[in-house]
Amino acid sequence: MVCSGAVKSYLREIKYNLHCVRKVLELNYALLSEFNFPFSKSHNALHGIPSMAAILSGMSLHRACANEASRMTALDAARNVPEEDVADVHTPTSQWALGVIGAIKDPDEMEERCGRVADITVGAMGAAGMIPEAPVGAIDGHNMENYSKRLGEEYTIRSKFKNGTTKFIPALTSVIVSGPYTIHTACRLMRRGRPRAEYIAHLLDDNAGRGVYCSHYLIDREFFNVASMSEFTKRGEHFLMYARMTDGVKKARDQYLAGTRPAVSEYIVKSGRIRFTGTIVFQKKTEMGEDGKERTVVLPFFSNLPRPRVEKAVDLLRTELKKRQRIEVGYKSAERCMPMTTSNSPALRTFMFHYSLAVENMWALADHMIEVGSRARTHRPVITPPPSPIFGLHGWVTKKKYNITNKEFCQLLFSEATKVVVMPKKEQDEYAADAVGEMLRQFSGRAEAASLLAYSRSAKRATATVAAKPLFSSA
Repeated sequence: MVCSGAVKSYLREIKYNLHCVRKVLELNYALLSEFNFPFSKSHNALHGIPSMAAILSGMSLHRACANEASRMTALDAARNVPEEDVADVHTPTSQWALGVIGAIKDPDEMEERCGRVADITVGAMGAAGMIPEAPVGAIDGHNMENYSKRLGEEYTIRSKFKNGTTKFIPALTSVIVSGPYTIHTACRLMRRGRPRAEYIAHLLDDNAGRGVYCSHYLIDREFFNVASMSEFTKRGEHFLMYARMTDGVKKARDQYLAGTRPAVSEYIVKSGRIRFTGTIVFQKKTEMGEDGKERTVVLPFFSNLPRPRVEKAVDLLRTELKKRQRIEVGYKSAERCMPMTTSNSPALRTFMFHYSLAVENMWALADHMIEVGSRARTHRPVITPPPSPIFGLHGWVTKKKYNITNKEFCQLLFSEATKVVVMPKKEQDEYAADAVGEMLRQFSGRAEAASLLAYSRSAKRATATVAAKPLFSSA
């Protein structure tokens, strides 16, 4: 009886979850419409946005290539019609799906379209009250394994051996790492020869355009250079990082250990004639060495946060930087639902990675809708927008446990998508058009308004920072 009761309870949950996932599927239609893929407008065309959504959701669910996803789509569609009608069902093929996506051959053009899609996704999450007013952001690089021998060197890098390869496709992403959900806000695939600072500038501008106004960003020590750090200060943005142990930092550390330099002090990073002035913090830490004996190490922190704020939070810096762990977890989750491909097309690979991040955000949005509905049904307090994070509070304290797992979400999204595919083509088009129209009307204008608000806030903060003390100067 206990098992029966548990199953019935779960079935009741699924009934409501289906409603929420169906709304997310409609958002997915709106996202796919923004790519402006060349779907046939012919009166006898068999496939459109619903077919593309079915193929992609199948690829995400099974972490499969388009060929396997097309077969799984046909199998699932066959379950939704009487046996005698199975032969009359028209499901999309992998050749059709890849051909439509592959029509966009320029990777820069594809990334621009992915950016417009991210505008809608982040706007939807902001409208749902999922983004804190001043969240903590993180920017980090991610390398995707590449086994192709024909993908141009411009799009790949070499790194240490992992999962059978030393060749990777690099990306740089921005993620919100505070609050109940880990939200992907911006992404750029990187090319060999282009400076990393250029991509940081793109991410910060993308976030501003989407109304994502972070109190500060947690970044890796690989960004400890004048060009990268200057992009933050130019935009009135703050960052916190571990400093790289350059010769200058080692000298400052030795001065600290000798008692001639305070734990918190001004430090200038130089690159030719350009200088970047920030605050360096040294903190002692006791750890266990390989020989089993305790030893004391000195951790160097670097930031362009206002000096008084850093001085008050010296003991919290290590804990604050641990929030960056959530971006790594976000990558692992996105990889579980990233469509697979053996294509050598940089544009197609760009689409696949961006789409996997969009699926992660749609999963979070579906879970939020489920939580809101659950609270309403059980007369619990309604969800209020997450408050601005507390500096030094571990990021996992505010992260919530999802009501629906990633696998469950992808399965429901796939099932709902195939239900539409078995409809007559005219009904599919009408259903998709209504969904796209409603979603775009709901979120149109939000990104522009949020951009103006974010720009205003950033400009005010930049003015106040410069008035207090310039952090960027030329020698």
